[in-house]
Formats: sequence, structure tokens, C-alpha cells
Amino acid sequence: MTPSSLGQRTGLALFAILQNSLVGGLVYGWASIDRTLLVSDAKLSFDETTTIFSLASSVGMFSSLLMGPVLDMYGPRYCSLLAHAIVGTGCALFAVAHSFVAFLIATILISFGGPGIQLSIVHICNLFPSNQYFALSSINGSISFSFLVFVAFGVIWEATDISFRALFGAHALIVYLSMILSWFVWPDRPYDMPPSPKNYYEPTIEDQLVEAMTAHRHSLATEQPLGSFLREGNKHLAKHHSFAESRKAIDMGDELLISLKDMPFLKQLTSGSYVRAVLTFLITCFLANLHVASISTEVRKITTWSYCINPFSPKKRQLRIR
Repeated sequence: MTPSSLGQRTGLALFAILQNSLVGGLVYGWASIDRTLLVSDAKLSFDETTTIFSLASSVGMFSSLLMGPVLDMYGPRYCSLLAHAIVGTGCALFAVAHSFVAFLIATILISFGGPGIQLSIVHICNLFPSNQYFALSSINGSISFSFLVFVAFGVIWEATDISFRALFGAHALIVYLSMILSWFVWPDRPYDMPPSPKNYYEPTIEDQLVEAMTAHRHSLATEQPLGSFLREGNKHLAKHHSFAESRKAIDMGDELLISLKDMPFLKQLTSGSYVRAVLTFLITCFLANLHVASISTEVRKITTWSYCINPFSPKKRQLRIR
């Protein structure tokens, strides 16, 4: 049942932001622990921490390809449960790991489950039709706060005697608690936007004239799968705003005017808009992860070079990296 009151909708949005911040992108904060906590406490080498982050980030990029079908088939609740279970298992395994392979598997699980959290909550923006883009940017942008989790780990480890095992074990409990709350909070089907009072398909005189002149549907409509929104007699047509213009294009026989959302899956997948968006996403994510993984190594090289030039410099203690 779609919540109607503003308080309920706001509460769901805040809970979604909290989940995304605590679970959705933990690996983003890797640079805060790889040169301190992991090297000094977990006894990993610099090269091993960089390798772990690089492999885990690469595997995590493919998570959406598998979590998406889970969301389509089982809905937000089960998608959220699965993502939480994967991240929680990764944190728990990290807490008990003793070898490079164990740390690697644990980090891959943490990275792989993260995108499922975001996929299972993005539909919340449909509850705010008048502020949909603000809600979308807030929910998606909250994943940026995930790096603060590992920052907090580093600060706590520096200030206390708490080991990394206790930190990751405690966070695993937080993730499992969030998973239990997801069972009671998220619906089995994504929330739809409230129905609009406007009828998006109101035939005009021009529409009737075009219908009379063409006298038959364009072949594109009959080429669609049985569940397509462009099939004749589909009951879901009125719910999709773009279909009015697409139907006009079909009647006129002009495929170029059909909305991309109403195209067959294969044409959407090979469209220029989709290909450009995917390439932009892949390139920017690769560059971001490259800098996160390599910045501490580059800084270490610079400080080592500075020390070699002037080993008696009084500032060498300030440039020292743990």
C-alpha cells in the first residue's frame, strides 16, 4: 500500500538515505583504512591492500547486472534482503579473516552487495512527484556518505585499542539489523507515482484524421513481445506518459519519433543514448576508483623522494606516512 501522508513518505526517504549511507558504498572509504588499520593491524602489505580494492571494485561494477533482475522478479524487499545479506556476510568474514584470500573475498562481498541497496530504494522518489528529482538526487547522492564509515573506523582505531575485527564485527551487526528492518519497511512491488488527473491519451481531431488516413497500425506495434506497452489492448498504456507521443508516431509510421522508453529492449540496449551513458559511467567510475586506489601510493612515493633529496630536513617527520 502506497503511503499517503507526507510524514510516512518522508520517513521512508530518510530511512532509505540512512541505509544507503551505512551499507550502500562502504568500499568508497577504503583509502581511510588501507595504509593504517589494514597494514598495522591486519598485517597486509601496501600492494595487497591496493590489489584487494582494485579487484573488489571491478567485481562490484557487475553487481547491478545481477541485482537488477532480482529487483524485477522479486521486488524491492527481497532485493534489499539479498544485498544486506551479502554485505553483512562480507563484514563478518572480514572480522575473522587471517589471509590475503579471505580479506579479498570479504571485500568483494562488501562491494558486490552495495549496488543492490541503492537499486532497492530508488523507487522511493516516486512518492514525491512534485520534487521527484530532488528526492532522486538525495537518495542516490547519499551513497557518498558511505566513505565516512571507514573514516570512522580509522579514527576509532587510532584513538582506542579497538581492533579492526571488533569494528567490522560490530558493523556486520548493524547491517543485519538494517536487513531485518527492510523486511518490515520495503514493499514487494516498487511504489508507483500517484495517478495524474490528466488523461494522457485524449484523441484530438488531428489524431482521428491520422487514424483514418493510415487505417492500420505500423508494423512496429505488432513486433513487440506480448508484455510490451506498445501491444494493442495492453491495459497498462494509460499509466505511461510517454505512450501518447509514441502512439502518434506509430500511427504516422515514423519510428524516429517513438520514445526510447517504448522501444523494444534490444533497440534500447543498442541505442546511442544508452551506449553513451554506459561509456560515460564506466570511464568516470574507472578514473575515480583508480585515484582512490593509487593516491596513497603516489603520495608515499613523493614523500620518499623528498626525504631522499634532503634526509636531514626538519620537516621529514611531518611528511612521514604510517
